[in-house]
Amino acid sequence: MVNMEQIERPFLPAALPPPALPLARYLPPLPEGMVARWLTENVPPGAWVLDPFGSTPLAALEAARAGYRILVASNNPILSYMLEILAAAPPAREFEAAIAALSESRRGEERLERYLYGLYSTPCPVCSQTAQAVGYVWQREQTAPVKVRYHCPACGSDGEKPFSPADQEQLTAAGSDAMSRSRALSRILQEGNEDQRSTVEEALKTYLARPLNVLSMLINRSEGLALPPERKRLLTALLISVCDEANTLWPWPAARPRPRQLIVPPQFHENNLWLALEQAVTIWSSQPAPVPLTHWPAFPPESGGICLFQGRIKSLLPLPNDVQPAAILSAVPRPNQAFWTLCALWSGWLWGRDAVTPLRGALERRRYDWHWMTHALHSALSGSNQRLAAGTPFFAIGSELTPGFLLALLSAPVAAGFGLEGLAVSGEENLAQFWWRSGIPAAPPVKKSPKLISRQAIQSYLTRRGEPANYLSLYTTSLAGLVSAGQLPHDIDEVGSDLMARTQSTLAELLEDRSFLVRFAGKTSSEEGGVWWLAEP
Repeated sequence: MVNMEQIERPFLPAALPPPALPLARYLPPLPEGMVARWLTENVPPGAWVLDPFGSTPLAALEAARAGYRILVASNNPILSYMLEILAAAPPAREFEAAIAALSESRRGEERLERYLYGLYSTPCPVCSQTAQAVGYVWQREQTAPVKVRYHCPACGSDGEKPFSPADQEQLTAAGSDAMSRSRALSRILQEGNEDQRSTVEEALKTYLARPLNVLSMLINRSEGLALPPERKRLLTALLISVCDEANTLWPWPAARPRPRQLIVPPQFHENNLWLALEQAVTIWSSQPAPVPLTHWPAFPPESGGICLFQGRIKSLLPLPNDVQPAAILSAVPRPNQAFWTLCALWSGWLWGRDAVTPLRGALERRRYDWHWMTHALHSALSGSNQRLAAGTPFFAIGSELTPGFLLALLSAPVAAGFGLEGLAVSGEENLAQFWWRSGIPAAPPVKKSPKLISRQAIQSYLTRRGEPANYLSLYTTSLAGLVSAGQLPHDIDEVGSDLMARTQSTLAELLEDRSFLVRFAGKTSSEEGGVWWLAEP
């Protein structure tokens, strides 16, 4: 009998929802307080903690503020830069001073700010004075917007109005689309990497002509400013936000988009990029206090801080004797073709071709399925398991769960040599927490069929739960049962591409067995809709 009581843990609650963060729509949503709580309950203050993925600055910032020294391996220049700026916690006035300097730069005979106000001007439909276009509503594959969203400082009106001939003049005045795209390509592609051209060109299709031209202008003007280095760094941080605001991955009417693929919505919003630059100050200056941050091999203070290694975890290991992490902790990222590809573009635009090098794999890879994710996670974790002390705890947080992501979250650590000690899932928050430990010898597989193991695990789980559960919860339980029975592969080469199909097929047979489970309909008729309960509790 598979006893889930040995694995199930109470879900570790957070104190607050995920805090505001630049580029949050691409990053794992990590509720505030979860990291600090796990650390204080499991790791002595001042100890070293390792984050092998560096997928969100929130984990490192929270760990450092809780009094731990966290070593973060980050291979993404954009995420590394974000962590550096947020750890410094600059006040809003410093960002505003950087914008003021940029606004005074010239485009021909005009101040840049004045030129951009003109570019985004539109006649007010109420008083006929010059209003400011907050943004434009487009329909995919059209050559002009269908509506203008505006605010008039003269009469105070705001709203939407039809796109007019006057607006068409401003659209045409934005500049040469071909020239902007040529410049954008040249800052990313290196000689000998022409095979990446098609990927970059496809990604550039998510940028309209006007935003791409304005973005290029802002970056070029910022590079020419005679600013103190730290202030120029703050301006670059704001431009990271503008790089994202400039694309077409903003569905309209406004939703809370979390794009994972470079697919233009049927109707989308073109943002006013000067307003976007000004509004980005709020989120970049939202940190409550600075956190000490050093770059490897310099150490942060024992009272807590961040040590940033800009590279893959495999390049960092083995660690010196005076850096022996007492724990591994990470918010594990979901595969995101959109974010990783865009980060490659933004890195090239902001820092030049060499900055794209760590992300060139994103320009060569088109498909990110669970099998690829399992191998990627294993690559990061296998070295950690081999190089760190046996028995090191590893707390992993998975968000925005799908069956494929759950399978990767469980199969990769098993194949890397970690032993599963605990698991908790919150359906309301769509989060999973995993308690692993390094150096646990693989148990010999239990000689039972996967179907029987999954059945026993689900029966134990539902009996303890005392209420019906949804598909993801039951799939997670089924996988956890297979892990505890030693039936997920212990060697990464044995993780076949058919593993997901086999595990889901096993679960499907159990869900259809009305002598075992009863289904209560949900909002959809799909297999993953509804909830299940024991036929004979």
